[in-house]
Amino acid sequence: LFALMLLASGSAFAVDDSEVIQKLAPAWASLEEKTVALVGADYQKQVVDAAFASVAVSACPGLEYNSAEVDKRFAKLVAEKGGKTPEEQQTFTVKASTLYGAYLGLLIAESHLDTPAFCKYVDKVKAGKDGPKLFWTQK
Repeated sequence: LFALMLLASGSAFAVDDSEVIQKLAPAWASLEEKTVALVGADYQKQVVDAAFASVAVSACPGLEYNSAEVDKRFAKLVAEKGGKTPEEQQTFTVKASTLYGAYLGLLIAESHLDTPAFCKYVDKVKAGKDGPKLFWTQK
């Protein structure tokens, strides 16, 4: 009954079609729309990848969150999309952080539906070249 909504290559990937996941689909779509509107599609993927990495580190053994990489990429996002004034950048930071937190919440919920299946999917992600694995290191 596990379903992971990972926005990869611009499309949502669902591991399972359970009724619970179908009920979450509108939340994922709404969150994606809001995030893309704020940061653009490329940065939206990085936001969800960083949130996925955070949840993977908490749920699955052998990983450490790479906060230095997250901080570096978030600073670049704010510099490029956050506006020119400190006030604009602060407002943008709050909005972007809120969206990141919403992704965390959805991913935490989905990871708890079936943690072993979630961690099995994380193992597949580990084999990839980019995506969430940019935001963790292996112990």
